[in-house]
Amino acid sequence: MSFRSFIWALLACATLGLENKTHAQSAIVPDQLILQLKPGQSPANVLADLQLSYPEQPLHLEPLAPALGLFRLDGNPTGDLQQWLEHVQQNTSVRIAQYNHTLQRRLIPSDPSFPLQWGMNNTGGLGLEGADIDAPEAWDVSTGGMTLHGDTLVIAVIDDGFDRNHEDLMFWTNRGEIAGDGLDNDGNGYIDDVQGWNGTDGNAILPVAPHGTHVCGIAAALGDNGTGVTGVNWNLPILPVYADLEEDDVVAAYGYVHAMRALYDASNGTQGAYIVVTNSSFGLDFAQPEDFPIWCAMYDSLGALGILSPAATINAFVNVDVVGDVPTGCASEFMIAVTNTDNDDELHSAGFGPLSIDLGAPGTGVYSTTPGDNYGYNSGTSMATPHVAGTIALLYSAACTRLLDAYEADPSAIALRMKDYLLQGVTIVADLSDRTLSGGRLNINQSLMAMLDDYCRPEGLNGVPQPETFRLFPVPASDVLYVEMASSVAQTGDHWMLYDGIGRVVRSGIWPTDALQKLEISVEGLPAGYYVFADLHRRSARLIKE
Repeated sequence: MSFRSFIWALLACATLGLENKTHAQSAIVPDQLILQLKPGQSPANVLADLQLSYPEQPLHLEPLAPALGLFRLDGNPTGDLQQWLEHVQQNTSVRIAQYNHTLQRRLIPSDPSFPLQWGMNNTGGLGLEGADIDAPEAWDVSTGGMTLHGDTLVIAVIDDGFDRNHEDLMFWTNRGEIAGDGLDNDGNGYIDDVQGWNGTDGNAILPVAPHGTHVCGIAAALGDNGTGVTGVNWNLPILPVYADLEEDDVVAAYGYVHAMRALYDASNGTQGAYIVVTNSSFGLDFAQPEDFPIWCAMYDSLGALGILSPAATINAFVNVDVVGDVPTGCASEFMIAVTNTDNDDELHSAGFGPLSIDLGAPGTGVYSTTPGDNYGYNSGTSMATPHVAGTIALLYSAACTRLLDAYEADPSAIALRMKDYLLQGVTIVADLSDRTLSGGRLNINQSLMAMLDDYCRPEGLNGVPQPETFRLFPVPASDVLYVEMASSVAQTGDHWMLYDGIGRVVRSGIWPTDALQKLEISVEGLPAGYYVFADLHRRSARLIKE
């Protein structure tokens, strides 16, 4: 690059940065802030305290997720919103205060039609053969819907509207609530939420809209029913949560999801919903995550309950690491940032970034459900994201009882392990290799196999008990890894090896002579990462060293 070209590139980047800042600032909602109060603080007392400084200017606190201390503050007595924000941030009862923002739906016009659901199974009729998520291979193991513990899995879709009467969709119903009686029958803090929740209007009235209906079909259209299309899951209830395009609506929507999963856990499954994943196909282009601390923190709150949250990145060919994006620039480990690939396994008019964007998924020319028992094509990261959300739910449906036990004991840790399986299983593609964290495009079957091989293989596919001849524990290991092998399988004198992620032998030895062959391997001092244990008979299992 010449010196003049270098200077021009610097000027262009500087100009882009200014444009992006202006774009994000223009999205601020006038005279509204979002607050998170410190634990134990009374909203009424906080409001009264703020009102003391401006007694003649009425203020209002609107609850968003009260259990998490989240409220919207309406009113701007200073006339300068930045000055008012700084004043509120100084209040000793307020943990976080930020602007409210107007968002953008992650949808772009459809590209030319592709074969029906090429992203599920691409045979090469149009595009690149194999540029798909290997759904049929995964369906040989599970088609979704329920865990081996008997819990009905639920996906929460936060979007702009839903056709709950669509012939090819199955929506969740709150059986702890009585419709239309004006009471909060299940005590979750929401009245008459039989069919979901409207986070914008604070009621149970859900509008019908194409975008949300299309997203739902990708993740969970009914399968093998002779009608319409097939979702990643064939029998997965969808919890619809409406949110308009302002940030406080989204926070309120996530707050409802949090409340329903917390209620399920507290009631031992008799109330609430067993939500393991949300889908978020919306965001704010060129926004900086540090300006959205409450929204970004919501993913950690959901993650503490064991909920992962795939989210759609910007529909523009830009480096999100450089220009910013919300939510896909948020730092939460429980948020999974998704970009859009086409039927040639190429990045398609969508954001990238090796630090911010986790993986790609089919999002161009995707055929799915639309209102009125109809079907149609749409394109964008909005369509890529529900492929990922649906995959997470499918993984739980195939999980063995040992993994589900661990999830109940430590939901946040196992949720992150599920994210690891998701990223381990991607198909590496050239166009994403240096543009995403994983370097690849979603592959359901490979992620499923990564989970089964790591945690569930001794119990067999679908949890069918098999003789347990080989076991690694604990996984992950901190200082010591134990390996057990039935005496009928291992033989005295057999050599074993522990390999690191690039194939180097880091530990080795010979099987002992115990009746139940048991090894104790020190992994102290080894760096965190993935390792493979194997003996001469090539039995191996993946483990994570913390």
